[in-house]
Amino acid sequence: AFLIYLRMNRSHQQEIYSLSYTDRLTGIGNFAKFREDTGRALKAPNAPAYAVLSMDISNFKLFNDIMGFDTGDDVLRRFAALLKEKAPSSALVARMSADNFLVLFPYEERDEISVYCRIVEERLNTFIPAGPSNYRLKLHAGICCVEDNETYPPEVNALLDRAFIAKKNAREKMERSIFYDRSIRATLLQEKELEMHMEQALNSGEFLVYIQPKINISRRGLAGGEALVRWKNAEQRFIPPGEFIPLFEKNQF
Repeated sequence: AFLIYLRMNRSHQQEIYSLSYTDRLTGIGNFAKFREDTGRALKAPNAPAYAVLSMDISNFKLFNDIMGFDTGDDVLRRFAALLKEKAPSSALVARMSADNFLVLFPYEERDEISVYCRIVEERLNTFIPAGPSNYRLKLHAGICCVEDNETYPPEVNALLDRAFIAKKNAREKMERSIFYDRSIRATLLQEKELEMHMEQALNSGEFLVYIQPKINISRRGLAGGEALVRWKNAEQRFIPPGEFIPLFEKNQF
């Protein structure tokens, strides 16, 4: 009876471990396991150069809607297996949620990471069933190398955060992969600063209208004008239009 109890208890603990650390759809590790294993890998003596990759598939919800959820789930399972197959043997691969995946990638040259992203995107599209839709999937990956992280020793949450920032940048620029660097973070912080002040600036009348005249050359006379907005902030400094106009177009302000 005691042996049966031990066996049942061990089986129960294994089941709890599996539920806690395994993604049920793909069978690979989940976000919790990735964080734990990555933390240990980064602290290991003589650890190689690592990069954290945050990856997702563009418009995958639309793909599910067009192709069906069963097909979508099959693509995610095969993609998870592909990420493990094409990564170095010591890499860690996990599914964070939906079509969001994470990879801890050991490397010697950065080009290895770019090649990896290209290969998995190319193979990803071979998983789509043949049919009239001719649908193609696009991968977006944000990459943060340990050496580019501002904090030392490297910390898992900081690396993940910077990989997410790089992925957001890759999505906005419609690129397959982008490496994180400090200029990306500086740009995002600057945009956040402008967003924090835009409503107050509008209410305070800091946005000024200038008319740039249009001249009819043949008649040698005024033909109209183009209305231009300029931002003169509370410190009486003009903020360059190239800094705030693209941001306001993006956030629809």
